[in-house]
Amino acid sequence: MSSVLEDRIRARALAFATELDALIREAALQAITDTLLCPTGAFASERSTGRRIGKRGSAEIVALMDQVRIYVGAHPGQGVEVISRDLGLPSKDLALPIKRLLATGGIVKEGEKRSTRYFPA
Repeated sequence: MSSVLEDRIRARALAFATELDALIREAALQAITDTLLCPTGAFASERSTGRRIGKRGSAEIVALMDQVRIYVGAHPGQGVEVISRDLGLPSKDLALPIKRLLATGGIVKEGEKRSTRYFPA
């Protein structure tokens, strides 16, 4: 091959590699940002992902209790699966707030286990 053709091939390969490197870095940065931040800008540990770092604070539990109480008031007779789906939270994150609402009389339940339905008090 002539040296001119080899130089053109090297230049194209280098340009391709440079562009590919930039795209990979951009994709990696976006993946890290998506993992660490939710759309509101809060850290992932502050949103309900099911992979929490540390315990939830009482303010978060009280906020979830309010969300559940308001939801049950507007949609009586729903189970935890429907409540969690509609609130956009994992059902395991609702276990403690629901337990506390039942204990304080904020809501009442009918049924057992998976057939449990919640109603306003």
